[in-house]
Amino acid sequence: MKNDLRWNMSRLQIKLKKNRTIKSPVIETRDFKKTIICRTTKEFLHPRKDELREIFRNAFENFQTPPNQVFIDNHFITISSNMTNYSIDRFKDDIRLINKILNKRILYRFDLIKNKRHYKKSPDRIVFYQFYEQSNDKELTHCHMNLQVPEILEKKLDVVHQSINQIIKDLQIQRRRKKYYLKNKSYFSKFSTELSNRSPKICRQYPTKKTTIYNDNFECY
Repeated sequence: MKNDLRWNMSRLQIKLKKNRTIKSPVIETRDFKKTIICRTTKEFLHPRKDELREIFRNAFENFQTPPNQVFIDNHFITISSNMTNYSIDRFKDDIRLINKILNKRILYRFDLIKNKRHYKKSPDRIVFYQFYEQSNDKELTHCHMNLQVPEILEKKLDVVHQSINQIIKDLQIQRRRKKYYLKNKSYFSKFSTELSNRSPKICRQYPTKKTTIYNDNFECY
């Protein structure tokens, strides 16, 4: 009887391993137990969310920025949709659009690019490291993001935050004029933002508190 039970449990375990899917930014091969690999660093990742959470926190603590760039370790920005069960995929598109417009405006304003179209190739672009969540009570879709900015903006985070708010207001108007998101009905009018000043430890721990075993709530723009 024990042998039969062990055999059945092993079969069940194998079935569960084969049915498990790992989403971006991690990949897996046939040997699920050995090869869960980070797409960017190609390093082995454990599927347990507590270990994955520590990988993120250690990476932010020992962050090595490119020349003329600064990783902001004492502030993070929260953007909330203020809507229940708002699609996370749609919300990701919204944040990507905000990042795109922000880079065009800020980099051009501070003479870091000569043409707004060149923001993608600029080494000075503003980078969002964001973690998406839904609140426990109302299931409001939101994200917390750590920032990498040009050195000239290190002491001007209020300018970055104000620009994000202005972009959201502009998108509200353009959405009504049907210039953006005709297919994806994003409702920027309900969005809100907050710039939080915390210790470096809190800035690492709070955004990463809901890291999932599938690593599917993290994006970098």
